[in-house]
Amino acid sequence: IVNEGNVVDELTAAGFELQVVEWRRMSLSEQLVVLEGASLLMGVQGADLFNMVFMRQRTCVVDVMPYCWANASDFWQSSVTMRQRHYAWRNPDPSRSLCHPKNLQCVIPDCGLDPDDSMLILCGTFG
Repeated sequence: IVNEGNVVDELTAAGFELQVVEWRRMSLSEQLVVLEGASLLMGVQGADLFNMVFMRQRTCVVDVMPYCWANASDFWQSSVTMRQRHYAWRNPDPSRSLCHPKNLQCVIPDCGLDPDDSMLILCGTFG
């Protein structure tokens, strides 16, 4: 997340107790301790977010998707199976994204599908 510091400041000001981690710098046992104690997991969509399977039931997952992600998050099914609440947020502003249509990481289909801003917040329900 390019503005991670701003996000941390905003969440801290809102009263959240945060622990910012880099999974690759932690042993598996350290990761499991963090995940067991977490009530919310927030991260950019990717394999690291699947660590949610080690969290308790009735916790929340916030999936941050880049501007160019036109599809819904793939993690909502897993979160419902794990009885977790899932939220997905997609960056609506292409000028604030490192992704652009010529980048092979982008998944905006050839038809140019670009969901309306009102469609950007998705919520999975508890199973």
